[in-house]
Amino acid sequence: MYGATQFERATIEALAAQFDAALRELAAACAARVAERGAGATPGDYPLAQAAGLTQAALDRLPFDARAIDDIYPLSPMQQGILFHTLLAPERATYVNQLVATLVEPDVERLRAAFDAAVPRHDILRTGFAAHEAKPMQIVHRQARMPVELIDWRGAHPDAASLDAALDTWLAGDRARGFDLAAPPLMRVTLIRTGEVEWRLVWTRHHLLLDGWSTASLFAQVLRDYIEPPRANPFAAPARERYRDFIAWLARRDADADRAFWLERLARLDEPTRVAERESAAAGDAGQAAQAAQAAHAAPSRANWRAAWSAADTARVADAARRLQVTVNTIVQGAWALALQRVTHRTAVAFGATVAGRPHALPDADKVLGLYINTVPVITAPSPQLAARGWLAGLQRDNAAALEHAHTPLYEIQQWAGMGGALFDTLIVFENYPVDEAWQGRDPRALQMRALRNIEATDFAVTLGIEAGDTLSIDYGYDPQRISGARVRALHRAFAACIDGLIADPDAPLGTISCAQADDLALIARCNATGVSWPDARRAPLHEQFEAAARARPDAVALEMAGGDGAIRRLTYAELDEQSGRVAAALRASGVRPDSIVALCAERSFDMLIALLGALKAGAAYLPIDPDYPDERIAYLLGDAKPPVVITQAQWRSRIDTACADSEAAVFTLDALLAHPAAGLPPRRADVSPDQLAYLLYTSGSTGQPKGAGNTHGALANWIAWTQDASPLACDDVVLHKAPFGFDVSVWESVWPLAVGATLAIAAPADHRDPARLVDAIHAHRVTTLHFVPSMLAAFVAYLDDFAAAGAAARCASVKTIFAGGEALAPELVARVTARLPHVRLHNSYGPTESAIGVSHWTCTDDDARAGSVPIGHPIANVQLHVLDAALHPAPLGATGELYLGGAGLARGYLGRAALTADRFVPDPQHAGARLYRTGDLVRRLADGALDYLGRIDTQVKLRGQRIELGEIEARLRAAAQVRDAVVIVRDERLIGYVVCAVPAAFDEAALLEQLRAQLPAYMVPARLVALDALPVTPNGKCDRRALPEPVFDARPADVPRTDTERALAAIWQRVLRVREIGRDDDFFALGGHSLLAAQANAQANLQWALTLPLRTIFDERTLARCAAAIDRARDANHGRDAASAIDALLGELETQ
Repeated sequence: MYGATQFERATIEALAAQFDAALRELAAACAARVAERGAGATPGDYPLAQAAGLTQAALDRLPFDARAIDDIYPLSPMQQGILFHTLLAPERATYVNQLVATLVEPDVERLRAAFDAAVPRHDILRTGFAAHEAKPMQIVHRQARMPVELIDWRGAHPDAASLDAALDTWLAGDRARGFDLAAPPLMRVTLIRTGEVEWRLVWTRHHLLLDGWSTASLFAQVLRDYIEPPRANPFAAPARERYRDFIAWLARRDADADRAFWLERLARLDEPTRVAERESAAAGDAGQAAQAAQAAHAAPSRANWRAAWSAADTARVADAARRLQVTVNTIVQGAWALALQRVTHRTAVAFGATVAGRPHALPDADKVLGLYINTVPVITAPSPQLAARGWLAGLQRDNAAALEHAHTPLYEIQQWAGMGGALFDTLIVFENYPVDEAWQGRDPRALQMRALRNIEATDFAVTLGIEAGDTLSIDYGYDPQRISGARVRALHRAFAACIDGLIADPDAPLGTISCAQADDLALIARCNATGVSWPDARRAPLHEQFEAAARARPDAVALEMAGGDGAIRRLTYAELDEQSGRVAAALRASGVRPDSIVALCAERSFDMLIALLGALKAGAAYLPIDPDYPDERIAYLLGDAKPPVVITQAQWRSRIDTACADSEAAVFTLDALLAHPAAGLPPRRADVSPDQLAYLLYTSGSTGQPKGAGNTHGALANWIAWTQDASPLACDDVVLHKAPFGFDVSVWESVWPLAVGATLAIAAPADHRDPARLVDAIHAHRVTTLHFVPSMLAAFVAYLDDFAAAGAAARCASVKTIFAGGEALAPELVARVTARLPHVRLHNSYGPTESAIGVSHWTCTDDDARAGSVPIGHPIANVQLHVLDAALHPAPLGATGELYLGGAGLARGYLGRAALTADRFVPDPQHAGARLYRTGDLVRRLADGALDYLGRIDTQVKLRGQRIELGEIEARLRAAAQVRDAVVIVRDERLIGYVVCAVPAAFDEAALLEQLRAQLPAYMVPARLVALDALPVTPNGKCDRRALPEPVFDARPADVPRTDTERALAAIWQRVLRVREIGRDDDFFALGGHSLLAAQANAQANLQWALTLPLRTIFDERTLARCAAAIDRARDANHGRDAASAIDALLGELETQ
């Protein structure tokens, strides 16, 4: 029937024909599907799956007859997590669990029937998984059979030990088999006959199906059915509850409320809590670490270690729980949280806790098998001031509140945290499973079992399985590829100490609980027993030790330096003594008094050393100022230190006069001091005590201005004495001075050789930037001893590698000793140094500016080249290194703590910063009147007592050897007009600044960078500034540095390279700078280049074109087109020249850029 006035008959007939054809096509498709697969289905047949996103296409991909499928629904949160880890590393058999028991005279057929009878009763036992779909689903089949395999090992193994070993091997292989996730049941039973009466039962199942409660319940059912086989009952009522009801209940939960709750909890946590970080470095000493790293590949995927409290100690824990009105679980969780805090040095910590997950809203949920549990984070901050009683009560309240939101998927919680990975790597499982008569075997008809054990694996580094019965026992399941057994046992010792501390005096502050054991304290005492009484001559101030060397060998060469013509100039000890004495007399006549400060602004030269010794002889401390600093920074240093006299060189005089315009400082060139009327007066020794200042060094400050740390003569003399004992310099040794004057390495290079009568060879002012010129200097001066920051050492060794054929390493044959310090020394670099300079002994050292040069030392060996990290070593003489936890207790062996320095090496404090000095230099609680310096560095003590450096507590960084407080750069940016907020980070060895402008259109990156260059040393100026509408924040409101976008260094597509040279050079820059495109007008440094990268780029260009490009080329020319033009000019001028004999690779402004 149709409206004749609206449609023509032909139209209706055409529509009817199309409808008929479509209907026939659909019917044919259905018939074909029934013929091929037996039946069909639509997502609507499975409403839970449809609501979760099941599509027809996904349903059609299932390789099953729809008539064989009972139901399809999504996964629970825990199932989703387990499935992810199963698919991520199937070879590791994570979450494949086994129950193993010894059976005595079992009835095998009855046991097989008992297992098989369980499958029809429980949906989860007939469940498989569509694991590879975009939205994985679980599929309940109507039928499945329990696989049961019989194996006969009778007579195969001669004794119990070999039988157990064979069984363990077989069990591991069985777990590795895993399961076909699509084919239920995801479990199997194997019965291995080992004797005439004994069998081994192995029940292997996937954790996707069952939690611990369900596993225990199912096994109890099997044991009951073994006693009394079930009778078929066709009239039995179906189960009131099914696992699908739990899935449906989850779908009805308020996701917004869950998110709000966990965001509030996450706001307490600043960073993840992971005990397995840097595990290879903590395996013991460096050799053990190397062996651990090599063994990791062969290690099993899971290991177990068990610990238990005695019945009496367990009773004490239970009694304390009753008195405190908390559960034993709460005490266990509290002790683990406290132990984690102490061994990781975090304020707030997180760990995983498994919750039962069976909702009260579902009646009889405890009778339905399935995976109900979920893992959620426990986040707490055990403040040292809190009493245990109140803190544990609060922890229990927190846990109770979390139960309302305990079904939130862990992956969602971790995503909300925004910390770029797992929040924790330890898990507590409090096991409390149903036990009945059949399980305990009290029925005489029961299956006779003994030696029952459960083998479980998770993806966490450490899982604590807690069993609280007559005795409290803990099964530590751990991943030996991520954490060692020794480390797990150390964690347990800390955990046990915290349990004892919590229950011993619940009203005492948490800060009174110490995790260190007696053996930890004994090792610490041995390591810090460094007392040495030096002879008076070796305790003397540096200038007096120098004068003694000058008297002993007046004609020996004290200083030497190559002139502009290549000729080497020399200054004997007698000459240096006489000239520095004249300077001292002139300084005294100009008002310099003991303990005052004399500023020295000079480049590397004889002048610099004459002025330095002259200032010390006058009784003053010297303040080195690098003339490469911006005028504003020089003016600040002079204004803050207020030196009565400034010594400089003629070429810097006008800049220093300007910087001192508002001060009363007298400015002299060295020549003027030497010509001063008082310079000819008889020498007069100034009285200098050990606690007077020897030198003042400024270092980056977090408040926006640098701070000056003053070190004493006594501390300096102690370092010289120890260093000369540990690695003696002979009279014929030559030390190379190459560091910029304002860098603390300059002190290392200058004071030691002059105190002991060796020769100090001075590199020309620009030579420290160029490894080729350093090799020339080493060869020309026959240098035996060098100091490098590791980043510079890496560039130096790279040069030796690149020009090995030209004999670059052979020209360094005189070098006997290299000291590294100023930043972390990588094992890979140790290997490279050893390979290229096998005759050289390499040392690693550590010492902040607030100490006299160095406080710890480590002699590198071949083992360090294969270790996870290179230790910073043991304390030097009369220095103590304390590793303290958050409550200022000694940290146990292997635990992370803050490094505190004590003893003879400490600086006097910060000049003019009493509050900061009091904050960083604190009273030593163990020694009245002594002080400790809080370094802010995180370390851990290894098994041999050496320290391993781990990082910083704050945002201070070391970049190419320079200590940088990011807060100083941020403060400068925030002080700029139009900038509302700013943050600076290090990314790929570059400083990157992010700014929020009041008026976004007013952002001018070039102008802001130019402003910073006028205020900060070049090494503190960011490579790029990025404008943002707002800084990203974490749930606790702090800047989320991980979420800051990567800066774009790529070129504009319009200025592509044009010539062959430009294209080849662009390819070099792309490799070095790691950018996709380079434009011909792009600036190397604007693309993120810095001194080390400039060295790499220039060396590769020299290799490419067989040239000798000089140091300044890349700094002067900067853009690709101009650098390429310089290359073309050099090729024209040097065509055919042998590059290997003359190439001159850049190192750039290594320590000042």
